[in-house]
Amino acid sequence: MTDTLDTDIHATTLLSRNSDIIASKIDNETVMMDIDFENYYGLEEVGTRVWELLETQTSFDQLCEKLVCEFDVSIEQCKTDVIPFILDLIEQKMLHINQV
Repeated sequence: MTDTLDTDIHATTLLSRNSDIIASKIDNETVMMDIDFENYYGLEEVGTRVWELLETQTSFDQLCEKLVCEFDVSIEQCKTDVIPFILDLIEQKMLHINQV
């Protein structure tokens, strides 16, 4: 297996939150708002945990390793499930990426 997980996301891709996003946790869910673009986004339990783990910049692999420790999922399935979510957050300008 190579380090390439998707055309945009790689094992060492560094992910960080857009600091302009306002987020509020309610129970196990998070509601986020981008004031500049007037976008609202709701996250359920797993998405909320991903958002929490991205409080500090982390690589895609590190993120998935942490999720595997907390949820009953294989590393391969975690990566497969998380990539579209991460790409959506990037498209919504809620996350920044840096390739290493």
